[in-house]
Amino acid sequence: MKALPNEHINLPGIDESTVPMAHAAPPPLPPQGAPSPEQIAYLQQTGESYRAIRKAAAVASFSGITTLIIALASASFTAFDPGVGGVVAVVILAAVGTIELIGRHKLLRGDANATRVLAFNQLGFLAAITVYCCVQMATFSVASITSQIPAELGTLDASTKQMVRQLWYGFYGLLIFLSVIFQGGLALYYHRCAKHVERFRAAQDWEKQLLMRIAH
Repeated sequence: MKALPNEHINLPGIDESTVPMAHAAPPPLPPQGAPSPEQIAYLQQTGESYRAIRKAAAVASFSGITTLIIALASASFTAFDPGVGGVVAVVILAAVGTIELIGRHKLLRGDANATRVLAFNQLGFLAAITVYCCVQMATFSVASITSQIPAELGTLDASTKQMVRQLWYGFYGLLIFLSVIFQGGLALYYHRCAKHVERFRAAQDWEKQLLMRIAH
C-alpha cells in the first residue's frame, strides 16, 4: 500500500490517541431505535402523567409542611397547658404531616402505593377531626361557661344560653363540613392521581430517565 505524503512525520507532543475526533459520537438511541410516531405520542402522555405526579407531590409537600407547622404551634401551647386532648392532637397532626411527606417521596419514586398512602392519610385525618368535633359537641355544657363568668356581670338568660349553645354546635359543625371539603377533596385528588402513577410505572426505563431529566 502506497504511503501517504508526510506520513513519516511525527510532531513532538502530539499523540494520535489524544487528537479529538472531528465529530462527537451521537447519543445512544432508545433500545428499539428511533421512536415511532405512536411511541412519541405515548411518551407525551407519559410526560403529562409525570407532570401530574410532580404537581401532586408539590401538593403533598405543602400539606405535610403546613400540618407539621400547626403541630409545632400546638405543641408550644400544650407545653403551657398540658392535657390529654392537646397531646393527642399534637401527635395526630405530627403523624399526618410526616406521612404526607413520606407519600410525597413515594410519588416521586413512582411507588404504586403512594397515592393510596396519601389518600388514606387524609381520610384518617378527616376521621380524627370528626371524632374530636363530635366529642366537643357531646360534652358541651352551658354551665361550664357560665361558671367562668364573673358574678358582677350577672347570669345568662335562657335566650343567651341557647345562642351560646348554637354557636358552639355551629362552630364544630362548620369545622366538620370544611374538613370534608378539604381533607376529603384532597383524598379524592390523590386517588385520581393513581392512574398517572400507573402510566408512569408502565413506561420503559429510558423513557422515565428522559422525562426526569427534562423535568430537572
